[in-house]
Amino acid sequence: MVVYIDGNESQLVEYQFALKAYFYDRIDRFPKKTIEQILYYMEIEPQSEDIPLYLAKYYSEKGEFKEAIKLLFRLQETHQDESLKPIQNDLNSTIETYIEQLTKAKELTELISFLEELIFKNFNNEKYSIRLAELYYNLDNYEKSQEILESIEYDSTYGAKAQTILQNINLKEKELAQYTHKIPL
Repeated sequence: MVVYIDGNESQLVEYQFALKAYFYDRIDRFPKKTIEQILYYMEIEPQSEDIPLYLAKYYSEKGEFKEAIKLLFRLQETHQDESLKPIQNDLNSTIETYIEQLTKAKELTELISFLEELIFKNFNNEKYSIRLAELYYNLDNYEKSQEILESIEYDSTYGAKAQTILQNINLKEKELAQYTHKIPL
C-alpha cells in the first residue's frame, strides 16, 4: 500500500492490478488483515468499484449480509448512473438472500427490524412495505399491517395485493368480533 500511495499516475494502473491480485489471493487465508487493507484502499480510491463489489460479495458468501449491504449502500451513494447498475443488482440480490435467510431461520424480530430499516432508507419502499405488512399479518398483528398497507393501498404495483390483505384483515376482525365471550379453562 505504501508503494501504491507513492506511485505516479503511470504506475497506478499497474499497482491497482497488483493490489487486486494480492487481495484476491490473500482474503481466504488472512481475511481480517486483507479486509483492513481493502478498506484502507477504498479510502484512498473512493471511486473504485470492483474491489468494494468484491468485498461485498465476500461478505455475502461468509454470511455477513449486514456488512455487505452497508457497503453496497455506501457504494450506491458515491457512484454515478453508468456504474450504478451492477451495484444495485448486487444490493438487491444480497437483500433478498438476507431476507430469505432470516425467514428460514425464523428470526422474525431481526427481519422486521431489517425491513423497517429498508423502508426508512426509502429503498424500494413499496416492495418491502408489502412484505413487512404480510409479516405482521401472519403474526396476527393486524393493526400494524393495516397501517402499512394503507400507505401503499393505491400503489400501481402493490396496490391490488395491499387491498386484498386489507380485505382479509377486515374479514378476520369481523370474525373476531363475533366471538366476544371467552370461556375460562
